Amino acid sequence: MAVIFIAAMVVTLLADWQAGPQGAAYHATTAGELWHKAHAPSLNLTQAITERYISPALWSAVMLPILLAPVWVVALGKAGFFALLAVILHLSGRRRDPTQAKTD
Repeated sequence: MAVIFIAAMVVTLLADWQAGPQGAAYHATTAGELWHKAHAPSLNLTQAITERYISPALWSAVMLPILLAPVWVVALGKAGFFALLAVILHLSGRRRDPTQAKTD
């Protein structure tokens, strides 16, 4: 999963870099812009549900900064989360006892 988000980060970073005209300042696409272009009704519904049924503070303190961040930063954060999760699960996994190994 981390590899998928790293690939998404690279693709969006390169797309933002190439999107601007020559000599123009770099403009990063934010996660909110991308979500709005992809499916605006789901963004509005998510905001309404979060603010009405969960907490308005959750939307303004957590979701809004994520939506205002560049897409590649959000993808990098997700990749880091899944990489850390993979390491934790790998280290906490049950190890095979070498004395119980099957011999044929």
